[in-house]
Amino acid sequence: MVVNDLKPNISNLFKDVVSNISIDDVLSIVSERNKDLSFGLKLFEKTDKEIIGKGIHNINRLEEAGVLTGDYRISDRPIYRPIQYVLASFCQSNWEWETRYIVEMSCLHVESCLKRYCHYSGKMMFGNLLNNKEAKRLPLKLRMQLDLLRDQLYNKSKHHIPNSDEHYFSKADAIASYFICRVLGVKLLNLVK
Repeated sequence: MVVNDLKPNISNLFKDVVSNISIDDVLSIVSERNKDLSFGLKLFEKTDKEIIGKGIHNINRLEEAGVLTGDYRISDRPIYRPIQYVLASFCQSNWEWETRYIVEMSCLHVESCLKRYCHYSGKMMFGNLLNNKEAKRLPLKLRMQLDLLRDQLYNKSKHHIPNSDEHYFSKADAIASYFICRVLGVKLLNLVK
């Protein structure tokens, strides 16, 4: 796999879920990040603003002491803390080693949104959450997208070990996964009563 290729299953899910960001946008972010962190980050943040809600572009705020802190309520930490981890991983000098973690944390954001939707605060695996009676009330298309996310991204980010000496997720896979998860997270949070 070429470092910046996008897996077909991720590309298909991206096209199905994300309407206002293109795959070319994802590839541009990767290209800019490969050249320079600050340019890559600016483009990532700019593109992230296309999705409403909390994302890497507004997840932190600067405190008076010059320290960054999460710009969300403590009760929302399980939902938004994973986005801060995505941002931190993107900023690592060897971020190709962080792609699996970026995918996993992006999916954890969605899992936490699903828990909020299902009014569940304990530990439960994503698949079990999707089979919860509350989750079965989700719109069918959204439920199918969440199941694909679980199967194609989340489970693989946590459990799959490739046979060859390569990263399972490319940089483009990681960025596309983040945007998929941001959109799905917004959809879930908009349904919370």
